Order: sequence, then structure tokens, then C-alpha cells
Amino acid sequence: MADKNPSLQVWIRKLINELEGDKTTIVHGDFSPKNIMISMNDEVFILDFEVTHVGNPVFDISFLIAHLLCKFFHAPDALQANLLAKTANAFKKEYEVLREISPSFAHHAALIALARVEGKSPVNYLAPNQQHKLQKHTKSLLARDAKLSLLDLFEMSAR
Repeated sequence: MADKNPSLQVWIRKLINELEGDKTTIVHGDFSPKNIMISMNDEVFILDFEVTHVGNPVFDISFLIAHLLCKFFHAPDALQANLLAKTANAFKKEYEVLREISPSFAHHAALIALARVEGKSPVNYLAPNQQHKLQKHTKSLLARDAKLSLLDLFEMSAR
């Protein structure tokens, strides 16, 4: 990723250092909607622990939000895109009840979403124009030397 985006190398290194420097919890590693099941009784079941490891808790929340961000760019209309943004916001709020979230979570999510287009494991459902919009948006966010929020990630005008 850093080789493809030299202007983002400083941010990429900073985010990698944060992940590598704080190994304080068990990280699922593939925490995405496809690995979360909810029963008819609203019981939550997490699946697929094959890449679980000790790491930084910001990874799992950022991975899930990045997944929702990719779906946001794939959404066929503004209503569905808005529902995805609200889902991300609801998840973040509930997570914050249990644990403080790193201020850099949105940067991590933007970088993971970018990696899902430019990296080794790209999503297969984004059309070329959606990939381009996601790349442009995430690169723009990562180029900022300022704190990012969930609202910045799910900016409707970026779609």
C-alpha cells in the first residue's frame, strides 16, 4: 500500500506503528458482517476465529467500519447508503459504552477500505467507478493531517 501511495507513507507507517505497539487484547482479525450472526432472540454469535491474535483493539472496529464503508460506496441508492452509515454509527456508539476507541480509528478504517481496493485481498463487488470514488475519498481523508470522524468516512457527497 505504501509503495502505491508515496504521499500517504507517513500516515501508513504511523498507523502500522500504532497497531504493532499496542498488543493488549484478543483481536478477531476478520470482524465483518459475514462473521456476525444474530439469532431470532437477538443473541449475537461471532464466527470464524482462524486469524485471531493478540493485538490492538482498534483493528477490529476499523475493519468492520471499513467493510461497511465499502458497502456504502456499493449501495444502489442514498437510502441504503444512509442505513449503512447509521449502522456504523450505532456500532461505534455501542462499542464506546464498553471501551474507549482510539482517536485514529477513522484513519485505520479509511486505510483498510483503501486496501480492500488496492491491496492483496480486494473486494469483488465494487464496480470500477465505485472503486475510483472509494480510492479518491479515502486518499483525501488520509492526506489530511487532522482528526477524522465517522461522519467524514460516510460523507454522502463522496459517493
